[in-house]
Amino acid sequence: MKMVQLLLLIYIAFGFLSQRTLAASEASLKAQEQPTQQEMAPLSVRDAMNQLKVTEGAKEELTITTVDSDSGLASAYNLQDDSWKMGFAYHVNSHPGTFTDLAGLDFSLGAKMWPRTWLIGYLETARIRFRSMSEYNQWRSLNTSELENSYETAIVWGLGLSYESSYIQDFLGYEKMYETITASPSWIRIHEGFMGENYTGPGIRADYGVHYRFSKIMHLGLKFSYNIFSTKRPEAYIDEPQYIRHLSISWTSWALDFTVYF
Repeated sequence: MKMVQLLLLIYIAFGFLSQRTLAASEASLKAQEQPTQQEMAPLSVRDAMNQLKVTEGAKEELTITTVDSDSGLASAYNLQDDSWKMGFAYHVNSHPGTFTDLAGLDFSLGAKMWPRTWLIGYLETARIRFRSMSEYNQWRSLNTSELENSYETAIVWGLGLSYESSYIQDFLGYEKMYETITASPSWIRIHEGFMGENYTGPGIRADYGVHYRFSKIMHLGLKFSYNIFSTKRPEAYIDEPQYIRHLSISWTSWALDFTVYF
């Protein structure tokens, strides 16, 4: 009987110790798994946005480094330090077969309003062949090549916003390159030489430019411009219908762009 009681006590003690050991092991495993679960937990929306802001902030730097060829010393400047810029651009027709159908020169002045964002005002004068700027108007019934091949004189001005982006640096691998996207509500005055009449009206010009900042104060670039306007001439007689006086104008161009910063 005493032997049976002793065995029973040993069994109970062993079970108790085993249970305590198992509980301690489970607690240790949970303690080890908790950091891993925290590390693997998905980011909250706020944390993700904060990380995105950090990433975008890094790209917002737009810092360009130059090395002096004589001294070998490096210097850096940040495009966000720019305050004003003045640009000149020479335009030709975007179609390679008829690039001489358009010749234009524009002057622009820009002021930095916010990071990467400019307020841009521009004035452009252009000489455009009629066939390259208008395809729907009241003169189509004339069916004359004289009108199609006549050159018209246009003066265009506008004010808009331009945004700088550095994503092209990742694409092309050139640190000194960046791009701009510009939209400018505009106004045009054009003299039509075939009929000797003046047309005016509102429109918009949109530009996409790629620029190489070869120094702190200058860049050289290439830009593509899209222009569209709705114009009309004064009445030739009282209550002349607007559809007779209306002229839709649009053209696209490539331009070589040179800009000075100050």
